[in-house]
Amino acid sequence: TFDGDGKTISGININSGDQFQGIFGFVDGTVKNLVVSNCSIAGRHSTGVIAGELRSGTIENCHVGNDVTLSGNQNVGGIVGISEEGTIKGCTSAATITGTVSSGWNAFKLGGIVGTTYEYASTSSTLTDNIFTGTITGDLKGYIGAIVGQNSNSTLTNNLYISTGFGGIGAEGSTTGADGA
Repeated sequence: TFDGDGKTISGININSGDQFQGIFGFVDGTVKNLVVSNCSIAGRHSTGVIAGELRSGTIENCHVGNDVTLSGNQNVGGIVGISEEGTIKGCTSAATITGTVSSGWNAFKLGGIVGTTYEYASTSSTLTDNIFTGTITGDLKGYIGAIVGQNSNSTLTNNLYISTGFGGIGAEGSTTGADGA
């Protein structure tokens, strides 16, 4: 368990060609009460501000400021890059998220909260009471959603977003997304 106790992490610059990039690479437990500001995070895939991958456990009451930039080419999210069987609740992200095209990937998944949920997990991910107010840019090869880029296996409840040009859940091959988050 990591309890940030409302403290702020700032000034981090991660620029890696590797996967699983974020404040935490993997989370199998709890991260809560953390604020992230003035950071730049770039990775290959499974890149998120708080965690590259949430395998199981909970990320709760974590907040990402509008001075945070995030980029990658697969599974990129304003809180978590990929969620297998985790819970993300009460989090906010105002990050600027950019999808970069990379050879070898069919389509990137970009989400304001979670890039993608893992489709083969035995238990679905849960996203509850999260808010996205940032920006996301990418091309038509990707899934782009204000809450989750590609929703393979998750339950979404009471998530809010302010965005133009795409919906809450990403739709294949379109930056317009689909509503329902």
